[in-house]
Amino acid sequence: MQIFVTILHVFLCIGLMLIILLQPGKSDIASAFGGGAGNQMYGPRASGHFLGRATTVIALLFMVTSITLAVYSSARIRSSGSDIENAIQRIQDEDAKKAAEQAPTDATGSALPPIEQPAQTAPAVPAETAPAEAAPAGAPEQVAPPATTTPPAPPPEPMGTQGTTAPPAPN
Repeated sequence: MQIFVTILHVFLCIGLMLIILLQPGKSDIASAFGGGAGNQMYGPRASGHFLGRATTVIALLFMVTSITLAVYSSARIRSSGSDIENAIQRIQDEDAKKAAEQAPTDATGSALPPIEQPAQTAPAVPAETAPAEAAPAGAPEQVAPPATTTPPAPPPEPMGTQGTTAPPAPN
């Protein structure tokens, strides 16, 4: 049914274009800009000629087929999903197949788990320092000083007091 409506729609479109092109034009240039309609506005309307009535009928049929095709299209999208969703699903399936084909396998053909690289860690003791001497058995454990000796940053001044404090005294 949808194919029939689509073919009818195309023929109506072509017919509508031909009938509009076959209609006679107005005699003066003012009618192209609405100037020629003043004489016909209040006068009695004459019965339309054949091409005018045919244009009206074909235009109405064209609108009906347009609405029918829109209803068919929206019903198809609701029932089966859109073409974009189907394309995305197909691409994801293809990517999954490629990943499965490229995965390493063992001698039996089963996929091997991915190899995890060990984490790179820094050495516990820097290379420049000498090894610590062994402490006597009863001595308490000594803690090494921090590696950096930069002084901590001074705390920020409270709001509204910038520049009101005296400079620090020299040491």
